[in-house]
Amino acid sequence: MNTQTPHEKPSTTNPLPAIAAMPGTPLLKKLIGHGPRRPTPTPDEIALILPVTKLLAASLTPAKPARAAQLITRLIGHYPQQAVSEDIRAGIAEDWLEDLAHLPEDVIDAACAGWRRAENKFAPTPGQVLAIANPIVTIRRFLAQQGAQITGLLKAKATQPAVRREAP
Repeated sequence: MNTQTPHEKPSTTNPLPAIAAMPGTPLLKKLIGHGPRRPTPTPDEIALILPVTKLLAASLTPAKPARAAQLITRLIGHYPQQAVSEDIRAGIAEDWLEDLAHLPEDVIDAACAGWRRAENKFAPTPGQVLAIANPIVTIRRFLAQQGAQITGLLKAKATQPAVRREAP
């Protein structure tokens, strides 16, 4: 069982710490591990997986631009900066926000912390932050898609009328 701290940041090994201790998480991962030949989950298993899937889907919501800007500004403040005009600074800020627009807030925060805690002497480029953040988002998206597919399997089968086979 994962022992998470309240302030644990997402990573590629734990893309959404909030779901780590939920009972549906290991079941979801187990079913995903079966690949396309996975067994059809029972209604009880669906009930365990559904809240995990909903949290995963919600966790893909992009950060609000103002919050993303705060996180990036705080990160960049740790490093030496060039003196640039206000116009250039505004353009750089727009570039950062455009490049990170698809990232959830907690993933931006985790990527910034990852950069800050490494032995880096200079501020990152948006691409360097994306190199840390995108794998986390990719794993989340995969888990959310698989969870939706798995939980949808039973719903789709339940809504289809039973076919009666006549004896030959």
